[in-house]
Amino acid sequence: MRTVFLTSLLVTAIAASSSASIIVSEFTPSQTDCCRVVTGYSSWSQSVTYNNVSISAYLFNVGPGGPATGTAYLTNQIGPGTTAANEVTGPFNITIASTSSTLTPLFSGLTLGPGNYFLTIRPTFNLEWDDGTAAAVRSLGFGVTQSANPNMNQGAIANYAPASSFTLNGQLLYTVTGDLAETNSVPEPASAALALAGLGLLAYARRSRANRA
Repeated sequence: MRTVFLTSLLVTAIAASSSASIIVSEFTPSQTDCCRVVTGYSSWSQSVTYNNVSISAYLFNVGPGGPATGTAYLTNQIGPGTTAANEVTGPFNITIASTSSTLTPLFSGLTLGPGNYFLTIRPTFNLEWDDGTAAAVRSLGFGVTQSANPNMNQGAIANYAPASSFTLNGQLLYTVTGDLAETNSVPEPASAALALAGLGLLAYARRSRANRA
């Protein structure tokens, strides 16, 4: 009975300690809320698989005239030659009223395997993708890398935004989170410590039962 209780306690503790991990994030506490309305993209590469992936970007309405609108795309390539066949998931239509920079959810519930990913946002009316007023703090998760210039904007913008010829390097603020797939996961320190403690408790319980027998 004690063994069953300790096993249940261990499973519950480990489950409680797990949460979505940062895959890639660019953030600065000083947003601008004042910049040009341009099309741009941010990119990253993964050598591992993440589940339950959510992608959000810091967006705002430069106004006036009503809600800002635009479209977000997630593709596996960028630039001329990119088509809808390169979409990882369907486009997301953005509508936002806030005139302050807001972390706006774009995609969720995705499974992203090893590969290259490009998040492109094309404004259609008064939409701005925040680029901050200071150098962004960049965070990369396990198995994630970025090129020397992962964020690009402006240039010759195509009708299909991900197929554009982008020319200007800059920073764009966004965050991507998800759960590292079990097939390639590395235990977080807290989870590993809980697991070791739980195994110790189970071993102690077994020894106690053996001694009573």
